[in-house]
Amino acid sequence: MEDVAGYLALLDDALDVFPENATFVSGHGRDLDAGGVRAYRDDLKAMVDIVRAGVAAGRTAEQMAQDHVLAAYEPRYSLLSFLTPDTWIPRW
Repeated sequence: MEDVAGYLALLDDALDVFPENATFVSGHGRDLDAGGVRAYRDDLKAMVDIVRAGVAAGRTAEQMAQDHVLAAYEPRYSLLSFLTPDTWIPRW
């Protein structure tokens, strides 16, 4: 969970430092404005909550990935075949 927690903190820090009209250029996705980064951060937090609930219920990362518990986020965040929301599950 530390990798994702650090990433969420990085997003918060970037939003604090850069002006509202800044464009954030992604290496693995779409370029975003501050509102887009905020929405991405909020979606990422929601995905973390889903995975944490699964862990609390005794589910493994493999089970959650197999069941595609993050399927609702795949259309927006599966821009590369090897980098889908399911790839984050073991890190939470």
